[in-house]
Amino acid sequence: MDDVGEIKRLREEYEGALDEAETKRATYHRAIKKMHLSGVPLREIAEQLGVSHQRVHQIVTGEPERRPKRSKTARNVVAVVLLFAVTAAGVTLAFAWRRRGPFTPVAEGPIASNLVSMPSVTAFRHRSATTPLSK
Repeated sequence: MDDVGEIKRLREEYEGALDEAETKRATYHRAIKKMHLSGVPLREIAEQLGVSHQRVHQIVTGEPERRPKRSKTARNVVAVVLLFAVTAAGVTLAFAWRRRGPFTPVAEGPIASNLVSMPSVTAFRHRSATTPLSK
């Protein structure tokens, strides 16, 4: 039971620190805006404070800070979804290929009259296969 009380106390301290930090951030931003409104250029403010002029510009215009890039978890989810989509497409193509059967060209027109029947020589060795082909 003492552990729960300690955890609640730590949470209250943590939330209080967050509130205090937010108050200090707002005060800091107001001071920068006031300095800029008095006519000090952004680059000069940035140089005096030791921050980038882009950051000073964000503070003055009220733009939010850039959010961090997507987490590894989000990237992993995207990767799994893409892998699933590619696999599903491959299975679909394989199934369609299997149902259709191997490709067999159909000869039509004047070329069909020039076709010659070839003996099957796939089971023979090289010397044995040349004999039926030379006839």
